[in-house]
Amino acid sequence: MKNRTNAKFHFLPFVTVIALLGLFLAPGASAEGKGQNQNGNQIVVSETLSDVQTEGTKQEVPTLEHQGSSSVSGPSLSHTSGPSIPGYGITYHGGKVLHSPNVYVIWYGNWNTPGNNSKVVLENLLQNIGGTPYFNVNTSYSDRQGPVSNSVRFVKSVTDNYSQGTVLTDNKVAAIVKRAITKESSKESGSNNSLPKDSNAVYFVFTSADVSETSGFLTVYCAWHAHKTIEDTNIKYAFVGDPSADLSACASQRVVSPNGNLAADSMASMTAHELEEAITDPNLNAWFDDATGYENADLCAFNYGKAIKNPDGSFYNMIIGGRQYLIQRNWLNVDPGSCASSY
Repeated sequence: MKNRTNAKFHFLPFVTVIALLGLFLAPGASAEGKGQNQNGNQIVVSETLSDVQTEGTKQEVPTLEHQGSSSVSGPSLSHTSGPSIPGYGITYHGGKVLHSPNVYVIWYGNWNTPGNNSKVVLENLLQNIGGTPYFNVNTSYSDRQGPVSNSVRFVKSVTDNYSQGTVLTDNKVAAIVKRAITKESSKESGSNNSLPKDSNAVYFVFTSADVSETSGFLTVYCAWHAHKTIEDTNIKYAFVGDPSADLSACASQRVVSPNGNLAADSMASMTAHELEEAITDPNLNAWFDDATGYENADLCAFNYGKAIKNPDGSFYNMIIGGRQYLIQRNWLNVDPGSCASSY
């Protein structure tokens, strides 16, 4: 079991249930359970999802590092002194959130194969997710300085041509981030291929299909986020790999998907998941559930709510930047607490 510093997300050995109403349900949830949105924040569905591809026999849930208990039905209070910050099904532990985060992307490996639109799909998501009703769910989370804003600023992306090889460890992922924000990358590719040090940011490492992560990518987790001191700066970063080697592990659609790229559409959902967790729990000491260790997006992992079916059989539940996405819902920290696609 990984410690919380790595923020890994493990799989459950059972198949997700699909409700008759066309809802993707979180493990153990029912159509009227806590995993479903009770506030009407769902996209209208044109057809049921009875014939959609599910994520198979594996599910994404986090490591259970934190012990204790919390109540879904009533508010939980901050564990720190001072005015309490209420949580509904999730608890505030006193740490900072990122109020208006910047985002950087490191494209690791080979992303230039003909027909691969992954860069377009994922950068469009990150460029436009701020200001949407979906990202607005995060404004229900606060720290002592105030709430998260409905704002994300995509700053820059760079490439890394296998500086750490094709077999990565967690430490090598951190090394990729460090390389991008130091002079090392500019020595080979020019200064335009480096990123600034930014403590108010999330750095995404996207790895191509030929790259593996030995701590459990596709067998234990789909993605993760962490933080580390790099160049005397607290850097928040996330790993999201191309799941083409085993789409059944992380992709909810395995025949067709809205952007014509099964891997990229799966990565989009994981990217949104990690972004909202890295914002509301950047240093792993802010928002998570005491009983399970789940962060906000974990409480709604692989829970999509209602979705719309395209003529080609693909599904989506939101449009961001003019593109369709099937994105996991997020936990809305408003009484009584629920999974929501918008707020």
